[in-house]
Amino acid sequence: MGGNELAELRTAARRLRTSLSGLMACAAASYRDCLTGQHDIVIGLPVVGRTGPRELAVPGMTCDNLLLRIERQG
Repeated sequence: MGGNELAELRTAARRLRTSLSGLMACAAASYRDCLTGQHDIVIGLPVVGRTGPRELAVPGMTCDNLLLRIERQG
C-alpha cells in the first residue's frame, strides 16, 4: 500500500471518528460477511499487554488476543 492510500484511509478514519485499526477491523468484518454471508463475525486482534512507558521499555514481546464480535444488522 502506498502513502497516498494510507493517507486516504487515515482521513476516512478521522471522518468516521475512529482509529485506523478500528476502520480496518470493520473492513475485515465486512469483507468476511460478503464472502461467507455470516452476519455475526468474531475476529481476533492482538493487543499490547503493557500500558505505561516504563512497561513498554522492558524488552520482549507480550500481547494478548482480544476477541471482537461484530454483528451486522440490516
